[in-house]
Amino acid sequence: MNPFVHIVPREDEDLVNESFIKEVAESIKRTIKDKRLIILVGEPGLGKSHYLKRIYDRLRTKKDFLFFNETLAKKLQNYVKVKNKSIFIDNLDLSKGLNDERFFELTEEFKNILDAGMIIITAATKETVKRLLKINPLLRPKTKRIKIPRLTYEEAMDLIIKRLNEARKTKSDDVSPFTKKELKKIISKCNGNPRMILMLLGPLYEMRMLEL
Repeated sequence: MNPFVHIVPREDEDLVNESFIKEVAESIKRTIKDKRLIILVGEPGLGKSHYLKRIYDRLRTKKDFLFFNETLAKKLQNYVKVKNKSIFIDNLDLSKGLNDERFFELTEEFKNILDAGMIIITAATKETVKRLLKINPLLRPKTKRIKIPRLTYEEAMDLIIKRLNEARKTKSDDVSPFTKKELKKIISKCNGNPRMILMLLGPLYEMRMLEL
């Protein structure tokens, strides 16, 4: 069994930085009165959804977790606006499927919610954020962007060893069939992106196992 087949980190693979989670949660509490749109920004594979869910769990305010779809704007139109309410929206990058007119409608609902004293927390790539603020510049002063941290070398090694142990009878800290030198190179090449690391290790693991 190739333990690197699944390139998306699973729920039990806790890759989030706890100090970052605490910092963002505290930041959200401080900015509620400012009617902020808080966006966790990161490239695909950095774990934006993982971070969003962990912050959702940690934040102790009235909150809802929504998933992006084409009818989200209409859903937000009918949203009961409650003071200090926080709305989490996952998979905002799927909005790239909307034309400019429909995307503008969505951003207007964002603005209406913010103006009502609520707060929106979401996650997206730089490209989605750029489009969001370009199509509705009025959101710019209400927006706070927070970069998602990449995996450190140690965190990436922990992920790799955990995956390797799934295919072993006895757990260990051994990194075979890889070498620490090549893993260090891969982690560096992927710039700490967990999905990219797993994608590269999958075929390499298959090749090494065939050589044994």
